[in-house]
Amino acid sequence: MAKITDPTLKIENVDDTTVKVTVEYGLEPDQDEKLAQSVFKEEIAVYGDDSGTFTPVYTFPSGAKPAEYAVDTSTTTVSRSRDHKISKSTLNEDPGFLANGAQDPDEILAQITISYAANAPSNAKLPPPTQTKTLTGAWS
Repeated sequence: MAKITDPTLKIENVDDTTVKVTVEYGLEPDQDEKLAQSVFKEEIAVYGDDSGTFTPVYTFPSGAKPAEYAVDTSTTTVSRSRDHKISKSTLNEDPGFLANGAQDPDEILAQITISYAANAPSNAKLPPPTQTKTLTGAWS
């Protein structure tokens, strides 16, 4: 079974209305997947986190960067990085303000889900969806 390693989420201000969301991770295929030359497909979704209740706020489009990638016997780790610019309001899953007038901060994380697009080994078992650490901030 492949392993998803080092999942990270970055949110950077671009301008008054836009942020750049970047998700990075590594995929370490096992020997069977290398021999089968498995092709993996990724889905990356961004969630608001309210006390463990996840609300989807954005899903990376599969065409923004090829969401499928192959491995072979020389592959040790596939390093992936996806970024997309989105409206700050998309991340505003906690509308409202604190008593001091500041915006109520949002808790945002990303989840990476891997599936086989082709050439799954006969004993195929996928890694569970993996989440980044939660980031807290007021982006809108």
